[in-house]
Amino acid sequence: MNAFYADSEKLSPCLAVEGAKRALFIGIGGGGDVASATVLASSFARCGGEAIVGSFIWERFSVDPIPGPVRFEELENIDRVSRGLAWVSPATRARRGSRVVKPQAAAAAEIVGRVLALDLWLGPRELARELRSFVESEGIDLVVGVDVGGDSLASGCEEELWSPLADSVGVAMLSYIPRSLLAVVSPGADGELDPSYVENRISMIARAGGFVGGYVLSSRDKEFLERVVEHVHTEASRVPLKALEGCVGEISIRSGSRVVRIGISSCVAYFLDPRIVKESTLAKLISSCSSLEEANDTLHRYGVYTELDLERDLYRFAEEGREIDRDVILEVRERGRSRLGPCRAA
Repeated sequence: MNAFYADSEKLSPCLAVEGAKRALFIGIGGGGDVASATVLASSFARCGGEAIVGSFIWERFSVDPIPGPVRFEELENIDRVSRGLAWVSPATRARRGSRVVKPQAAAAAEIVGRVLALDLWLGPRELARELRSFVESEGIDLVVGVDVGGDSLASGCEEELWSPLADSVGVAMLSYIPRSLLAVVSPGADGELDPSYVENRISMIARAGGFVGGYVLSSRDKEFLERVVEHVHTEASRVPLKALEGCVGEISIRSGSRVVRIGISSCVAYFLDPRIVKESTLAKLISSCSSLEEANDTLHRYGVYTELDLERDLYRFAEEGREIDRDVILEVRERGRSRLGPCRAA
């Protein structure tokens, strides 16, 4: 039994989904999104459901400078479920170049016991096939992809968009799962799309029939999130915690390259139908791709520069012995975007 079930009889506002008794909550952005996935899973458990936490294993450049998601072959102390799925424990480590890295999923496992890792390199179609088999065999009746910030709703040409690849693969993957939801937590918390822009995109999806509901984090969630961020390295998932503490204003993240606006709306999670979300986002362009590289190449054809491109470009800079600071990050990103030409994804 996972740790967050122990005191679930102390009821407080909690997340319930009609007809769902066993749910999988997957962080579909960077590794830190597992923190918010864990909080929603905890809330679901307080309502009497059984929750499993999952995550893509892709660490931020500041934690792991090797470009791209961690491959399963680089992970130690995992329990393989299938080609693209594996259980991660607190003892799991990744060997990345000369470094040994503790993935954020392993950090989250210190709270929940174990976390289901998904191999993002498989791409949306193959990963969805693996996930569907797992869901059916484990009797899971709901899959929730958790995106902190709202990049999953991008059309692709937004000036502020930094990390479209993982989120678009996540939405495309979810669109293949019969009963699934996309949870957009704390709009703008990753310092990319402006909160008001994300909310406008949610309204657009609502007009298309894709809005399912919402959840406001409570003081009980605050207590749990405080525990989680003691273990999980995350900047975006700390934003709702700051909002729950009453913080209002702006903070800088990602080595000062981005600014986050914090307000009480940072405590909200919006639940959307990923099949409808896909139709107006980058997920539609890459939904048939059978690998992450194919998805990345597809976005290039539309002039979209991704977080994988940025990490590869920054890695080349670092190999030359240059220090990676705010100015270098901004310069490298601008050069990369110019290299691809005008964006045509929107």
